Amino acid sequence: MAEKGIRVIDISEVEPTAAPWGTLRILFDREGGVVRDTGVHIHTTEIKPGVRHRPHTHDHDEIIFVIEGRGSEHGPSGPIEVGPGQVIYIPAGVEHGTGNVGDETLKLIVIFPTGRYKPE
Repeated sequence: MAEKGIRVIDISEVEPTAAPWGTLRILFDREGGVVRDTGVHIHTTEIKPGVRHRPHTHDHDEIIFVIEGRGSEHGPSGPIEVGPGQVIYIPAGVEHGTGNVGDETLKLIVIFPTGRYKPE
């Protein structure tokens, strides 16, 4: 049985998962996060300079907090520039792709209101 109570996670201690565009660290996920059995999925994403996620969709909403760097969210109306302190909301079914338009790593916190991450 999982321990109940407050948990503090040091993100730097979470094993990164490599992706073509950079890395992600899964913090909360029903099946594979540091904290399991939650109703929400949260991971960090780091996108390398000059790289962009390929366009994709999800069957659920997505919320992205921009922590560091300069990015571009490519949606149906074209690219939207984003930076630190901004939050991106992407409704379910909307094609999108996040890119790094800066010279440093783009650092994001990504939230799905589901307990499971389904890579595109």
